[in-house]
Amino acid sequence: MMLNKKEPEVFTYEEAAAYIEEIPKFTKKHTLEHTKLFLKRLGNPAVDRKIVHVAGTNGKGSVCACLQAILMAEGKRTGFFTSPHLVSVNERIRMDNVQIDNKTFLEVFRKVLKTVRRMLEDGIEHPSYFEFLFGMGMTAFAETDVEYIILETGLGGRLDATNAVEKPALSIITSISLDHTAILGDTIRKIAVEKAGIIKPKVPVFFDGSNKEAARLSGINTRVTVYGVYVFCAVVCGIAGILLTSRLGNGVPTSGDGYELDAIAAAVVGGASLDGGEGSVIGTVLGAMIMAMLRQGGTLLGINSFIMEIIIGSLIALAVVIDKIRRR
Repeated sequence: MMLNKKEPEVFTYEEAAAYIEEIPKFTKKHTLEHTKLFLKRLGNPAVDRKIVHVAGTNGKGSVCACLQAILMAEGKRTGFFTSPHLVSVNERIRMDNVQIDNKTFLEVFRKVLKTVRRMLEDGIEHPSYFEFLFGMGMTAFAETDVEYIILETGLGGRLDATNAVEKPALSIITSISLDHTAILGDTIRKIAVEKAGIIKPKVPVFFDGSNKEAARLSGINTRVTVYGVYVFCAVVCGIAGILLTSRLGNGVPTSGDGYELDAIAAAVVGGASLDGGEGSVIGTVLGAMIMAMLRQGGTLLGINSFIMEIIIGSLIALAVVIDKIRRR
């Protein structure tokens, strides 16, 4: 069944948006194999980009927004596919934190609809609402020069349409708790399995292991998971350090001037005190100040600031690891 049989070329933006909103009335969620076939029919758009895949119960939207801000601060063009939207469906597809404009949205819609029409002619079912928009997002990203793409799962992970991407550069799982129990399961065990479905062979994973049961049942080594959450949270703490470094150091950072080391060191210092709330903030501030002073002074104790950053960063990282091992 097709609600609007007009040729794709004559759709207006309003008609395109209305068509998408009607999709749930005549189709359903499909298997990942169907989504992969849909993407293949679209030409596997944007699979050559660096994709960061994010799942979790709480915080995944915030993590995606933070990652987007960090990448953009480093001058990296970044695509972001998110859900749900608040006002306009355009909000789900963003390039450099700017939602897709109506003209581009319509152009992408027409291309995707043409592919869907051919699929229907071949007896392949119409993509679901989320799958259709995901196909539009990847097509839109493919037509720009974005280097990174951040994909936020819609629901769960294992069977989510975004999981059709087979080789992401990085997978992230935020905290896991009970949510959408009618669909994902009514226990932490069941939900953890669904979220962990985005983990792929030879793809790095950042995982919030604060829920020990979820960590264990997700099939991730507990020790690795515990350290993983320290790194994950350290990155979040380091956002403040990044901003402080740019303010106290050389002003607006530019790639290649040692700024990355400043930010990393500040993040590690912030992560060193994660077991105490205010300690992480104090640690981040101190780390940023130390790095800023090094950047301004040029040398410290007669040692070049760049070398000193590496030394201090290494010592801090070693101290964090030793401290965490001792606490275990």
